Amino acid sequence: MSNRVSVSVVKKVLGSAVRKSIMLYFADKASDDGRGIFSSKGTISAELEISRSTVIANINELVEEGLLIVVGDRRHPNGVTVEYDIDLEALDRLPNVKDKPNDPSGSRTRPTAGPVREPDTTCPAAGHDPSGSRTQTILEPSFNLVCVDAEAQRETDAAFERFWDAHPRPRSKDACRDLFDQAVRSGEDPNRIAAAAEAYRAENKGNARQYVAYADNWLRDDRWEDHREAEGGKQGQPCASGDLAAFWAKKISAGVYVAPSAISAKMATEMLSRRLVSEAELRRIGV
Repeated sequence: MSNRVSVSVVKKVLGSAVRKSIMLYFADKASDDGRGIFSSKGTISAELEISRSTVIANINELVEEGLLIVVGDRRHPNGVTVEYDIDLEALDRLPNVKDKPNDPSGSRTRPTAGPVREPDTTCPAAGHDPSGSRTQTILEPSFNLVCVDAEAQRETDAAFERFWDAHPRPRSKDACRDLFDQAVRSGEDPNRIAAAAEAYRAENKGNARQYVAYADNWLRDDRWEDHREAEGGKQGQPCASGDLAAFWAKKISAGVYVAPSAISAKMATEMLSRRLVSEAELRRIGV
């Protein structure tokens, strides 16, 4: 925990209570130079009582704005998670809270409240419409929601089975189903998770099993976020099976976070020989 970084975060305008909560959480995990932050999105969501999708969206924004730096993957007993640093220089450039005007009008007096009106608790006389309208709308119960829920459940069931068949290191199917359902309830597309598992299987083809995350840890650490372009959902694999190098090169060139473990030495050599990326771009992601 770094009190210095925490105090700096408290004093700065972050734009929203959620963003400040996340930055304070990260400051609590950081060293005095803002480094060494790693915690799964699921853990952050649970401890801050914020939905997982909101946590992910706000962290991505903070990375795009340069306040957070993605260091790369960090291995731990339960698998792998993403490590971040706080850019203290970028944080220092933010405006101070004390410099932000609380009242744009400049007035420090509260507006005078009008007279208090007691609510009318009397029942209207029979046949009297208090709204003044002589027509009443009868709301019939809708059965569309039941149909939509059933269809969504079938889609989730199918997507989970697709995920389970695709993941290169399945384990604890019941636990995986619970984690899968939690992600879907937080707003994730079930087909995107399944497509990400297919991409993960493709990128780890030929790798030793000890370097492949178990399916439950993969879900627990939101590893589908490493494959954001695998949103093809029902379309299946995000790229042609023989051109993974072009797929990852496109992400690297676009500045999208790519886990260093996704790029093998052989793939890096192929990318360079085909001039898909530069050596500087590979070094930037830690390869």
